[in-house]
Amino acid sequence: MGSPRVEIYFLDVEGVRWRVHDVDYRTPGKPRVSQPPEARSTYRAFVPRSGAARVYRFLPGEPRHLTTDHLARQLAGSEYLGADPFDPTSRTPL
Repeated sequence: MGSPRVEIYFLDVEGVRWRVHDVDYRTPGKPRVSQPPEARSTYRAFVPRSGAARVYRFLPGEPRHLTTDHLARQLAGSEYLGADPFDPTSRTPL
C-alpha cells in the first residue's frame, strides 16, 4: 500500500479543472516534479483532464503561493507544452 498524496487542482474562470505540479529543471535531463508549493521549483505545470498542458516559468524570487489570484495569473502567463499529453504516471511534464 502506497503512502497518501495530496493533489492540487485549480478551477479557472471558464470551468476548466487543472491539476497543478511544481517542476524543477535545474538538473539537465532529470526534471523533478513535486507537490506545490515547492520553493526550489523553476516552473509550474497546469494539466487539464484532456488537452495540452501549460507551463509557467517562475521569475527569480517569485513566491510560489497557492492562492486563486496567483494561480490565475500564472495560468494566464503560461505557455503550451506541446501536442503530447502530459503523463502524470511518469511525473514529468514532457
